[in-house]
Amino acid sequence: GSAVATRRRLHAAAETAAVVATGLLTLDLAAAHWLDLAGLGHLATDAYWAGAGLLGGVLLLGFDRLVPRTHDGAALRRVLVHRPAATSMLAVAGWSAVAAADPAPVALCGLALLLAVGSGAGAWAAYRLDHAAPALRVSWSSVPLLVSAVVALATHVLTGLGVGYGPGSSVLEAYGAAALLLVVPVAALLLGDRVAGLLWPAAVAWLVPVVGIPLLDAPRLVVVAVSVVLGAVLAVAAVRRVLPDRPWATAVTAVAWAAQPALLLLVLALSEEGASTGRLLAAGVTDAPPAGWLLPVVPALAWSLPAVIAAVRARSLLWVALAETAVAATAFTALRDSEAVVWWPVALVLVAGNAAVGSTCARARGSHRGVEGAALGFGTLWAVTAVLAAGEAPYQLAAVLVTLGVVTLAYAASPGRLPVAYLGSLTVSAGLWVLQWEADVTTVEAFTAPLVVLLAGIGRVQWSRDHRLPTFLTAGPALSAALVPSTMLAVAEGSAVRLAVVTAAAVVVLGTGLLRSWQAPVTVGGVVLVVVAITQGGPLASYVPGWAVMGASGAALLAAGVAWERAVLAGRRANAWYGTLR
Repeated sequence: GSAVATRRRLHAAAETAAVVATGLLTLDLAAAHWLDLAGLGHLATDAYWAGAGLLGGVLLLGFDRLVPRTHDGAALRRVLVHRPAATSMLAVAGWSAVAAADPAPVALCGLALLLAVGSGAGAWAAYRLDHAAPALRVSWSSVPLLVSAVVALATHVLTGLGVGYGPGSSVLEAYGAAALLLVVPVAALLLGDRVAGLLWPAAVAWLVPVVGIPLLDAPRLVVVAVSVVLGAVLAVAAVRRVLPDRPWATAVTAVAWAAQPALLLLVLALSEEGASTGRLLAAGVTDAPPAGWLLPVVPALAWSLPAVIAAVRARSLLWVALAETAVAATAFTALRDSEAVVWWPVALVLVAGNAAVGSTCARARGSHRGVEGAALGFGTLWAVTAVLAAGEAPYQLAAVLVTLGVVTLAYAASPGRLPVAYLGSLTVSAGLWVLQWEADVTTVEAFTAPLVVLLAGIGRVQWSRDHRLPTFLTAGPALSAALVPSTMLAVAEGSAVRLAVVTAAAVVVLGTGLLRSWQAPVTVGGVVLVVVAITQGGPLASYVPGWAVMGASGAALLAAGVAWERAVLAGRRANAWYGTLR
């Protein structure tokens, strides 16, 4: 029916006939099993469909071949139903055959690999056949077999890893699964550059867990030795670049880098749990005493040292992040059982190192912004670690805060990083505040003096670099830190001595600002004097008779109304004058 309709260019009728034929064929194959024709009902369902699916797929491909491609020298539109239905039946046949075999896990791993290869080859053949038709843009015929190949490949990998890492697997089963899992990545390596853009990342990711299967049976000292050898190879490769620039070399190097943290975790688990091999550890068997402190540190150093070398040579964000992670893992491994008094000095050293890296990048004028950001991020992590480690000892906490502030100020000396100095000044002041608090110091000026000095120094540096900067940036922070806390305390306590000192200081600051035309001193001094006048002059108003207050208010309003235009003009002149201040 499809052939006749196609020859007559009845495309809808041809597709309808193809759908009907496919449905009838599927029903016939199912009915043969349901109705027990020729004893077929005695066959297991999966065994029956292994043959029936193959037969149905071949018949549908035959139906497709019967449909003419040309008529009277003109190309005809092909029927789209037969081939996708055929490949679907072939995929069903393949999976039914695997299910009928009821294989053991290792055999299932191998059969899934064969099914993946067969399905992939069939999908490629269907794709090539479909693209022989110019009007067909999507290869629907290859989709069922492609899905079958992907599922089979996933089954192959998961089954193989389950057998290889399973605690109940024998040595023969584990190594057999590992050998089967090596087939695909080795084939990708042998293909070379032809799959470099597609399969290399997958092959590298595939190799890492496969290589780990034999290491499960290795004693922990052997695992440490493997890590050291890999670290030495990576260090030499980073220094001299001895490996050839070939895809296989890149894959091997990537596997080695990925294996190092896995080896560290394995050795650390074996050392802490007291197991001699990884397979015994997975089975919950502890047959060895816990290892010493140094054993897990060795693979950590074997990972971090080549990573630092590679980061120094490459100076890229990826390598710096890898090196920072490796160094962090090494530090946490080495200090895992240490007291807090050991943690914070190490953390401070790492903070200083990251600040040095950030300063070097800042001097490079923006060419390594990503590296600088990574260094500052990890430096912040170590700074928080140092503060938390010293948090219960006030004098240690003060030392940590002062050191962090000094390091921050040193980093702020880098080009374009001066605003960070404000954070450094606050951190140094916080450390000094902790010391003063422990010494029972209660004078607020003793707490604000270090911050004022540091802020004044920052303002001086800013002014020396650019005389055009407004005084709100150069002198404003220091003046505010010097006068505002003392003013608030003087107003709250009502101390006559502190009020007199604050008022005198505000007058001096205001006068200096007026003489030098500086905006920040005029603003800060004026605000302080207004606050003092309002808070200290307000209570005196209760002693003034009511008629005097009302009379003075009325006179003031009358004068303001009469001289309104002059008042507005005076206000504008005052605003203009204030705007001219620096």
